[in-house]
Amino acid sequence: MASVCPTVTPYDTHQYREQVERVAAFAKRMHLDFMDGEFVETKSPLLIEVWRPEVDVLDIHLMYKKPLTQLDKLIS
Repeated sequence: MASVCPTVTPYDTHQYREQVERVAAFAKRMHLDFMDGEFVETKSPLLIEVWRPEVDVLDIHLMYKKPLTQLDKLIS
């Protein structure tokens, strides 16, 4: 069965909160994009500034030049 997986691509913490709240109202699965400003030109909030949304399944896409350096922050 197919399911809708909306993407949240925030550029600041305010936008993150707004997008997560809007999507979590109907989605059981969510995709989060985070960017470091190096691997891609755009930069998103730092991982320590965001929280895990209350959804059943969460996909996280780290568009970071060195994503392995962020795993501890992501897990915490």
